[in-house]
Amino acid sequence: MYMIRYDEEDTHYDFQSFKTYSNIYRNLKSCVIKLLEKNKSNLDMDSRIQLNINTKCGCGISIFLRNIIEVGLTSVIENMATDILSSLTNKTLFGNYVPNYIFVFGNPFNLTYGSKIYTAYTMIIQKAIDDGIYIKEKDTKAFVLKESIFQLLKLFAPKKKPYLYERFVTGTLCQVSSETYAIRVGSSETGMFYPFIRINSNGDIRNTIIGDGSYLVFIQKGKPFSTKGLIIQTNEEGDEDPIIEIFQLYSSSSTAPDKYALLHGSTPGINYNMVGTLASSSFRRRLVECEQINSSLSIKVSIGCMVNIGDYGFYPDYINRTKMEPLTLAYV
Repeated sequence: MYMIRYDEEDTHYDFQSFKTYSNIYRNLKSCVIKLLEKNKSNLDMDSRIQLNINTKCGCGISIFLRNIIEVGLTSVIENMATDILSSLTNKTLFGNYVPNYIFVFGNPFNLTYGSKIYTAYTMIIQKAIDDGIYIKEKDTKAFVLKESIFQLLKLFAPKKKPYLYERFVTGTLCQVSSETYAIRVGSSETGMFYPFIRINSNGDIRNTIIGDGSYLVFIQKGKPFSTKGLIIQTNEEGDEDPIIEIFQLYSSSSTAPDKYALLHGSTPGINYNMVGTLASSSFRRRLVECEQINSSLSIKVSIGCMVNIGDYGFYPDYINRTKMEPLTLAYV
C-alpha cells in the first residue's frame, strides 16, 4: 500500500520510502525494549509507546504491548516450539524411543529473569510446547525452567549445591558402557582354559594371557568402547570348539579396571558362554567386535574366525551376543 501525507506547505511524505523504513527500523528496537522495561514489575497489555514515522513529520505509530506479545513474540515462540518438538519423531536421535521429558533452558529475547514479561514468555512457550505434544499424541512431559543456568549453578548457601548442579559438567557427551566386560577362552571338554594373546592389526603381540583362567578386560565401564575389533590368538589342540567366555564384572565393584587389564578368574561377575562354529582345528585367530545398537541402547558382541590378519575365515556367520543392559551418557 502506497501512503502519502501532505503538510501545510503541500509537501508529501511517502510512508513506504526507503528513508522512512530506515528510520523506523533504527528506532523500532529501542521502542520495544523501552516498552518491555516498563512492564518488568507490572504487566499492562494496553501499555503503549509512540514510534515516530519520519523526522520531518509529526506522525507516529502507537505500539501496544499486546501487539508485541500476541503478534510478534507468540509467532516466533511457536516456531521455536515446532523445532523443539520435531526431535520427538526424529529416529536418528532417539531410534524407536520417545523422550519422556523435555527441559527448555535459555532466554532468547534477553528478558529480565523474574520479571512479569519473562513470566509471560515462559507461559507462552510452555503452552506452545504442550499443544504441540498433544497434537503429536505423545506422552512426553515438558518443563520450561524459569531460572537461568547461572541461577541453577549458583551456590545459594555455604556448602550446599542447587538441585541441578551435578548435571552441568564439561566435556564431550557420548554413550559409554555401563558395565565392565572381559574375555577368556576355555575348553568344552576338559574345563581348563587356553592361553591366548592379544595382537594388533600388524600381528604384534600386545598382551599374553597364560591360561590360568584370568580374564582380559576389553570394555571398560564409563568409557567409550572401541569398534575397531579385538584380535585374539589361541593355541588349543584338538578338533573341539573352544568356549569364548564374555565376563561381566558386578557393578558393585568400587573402581572399574583399566582396559586390557587382567582380572582373576574368581572375580565376582556374570559369565556368558559363546560357543559354536569357531572351527578350532582350522583357525586360531578370532576377531571380537563390539557394536552399539541404538534402537535397544545395548552392546552387541560378535566373534568370528580369521585365517590371516585382515582376512575372515571360511565361516561367514558370527556368534552374536547382545548385552541388554542400557548404555549410559557421560562427558569424557
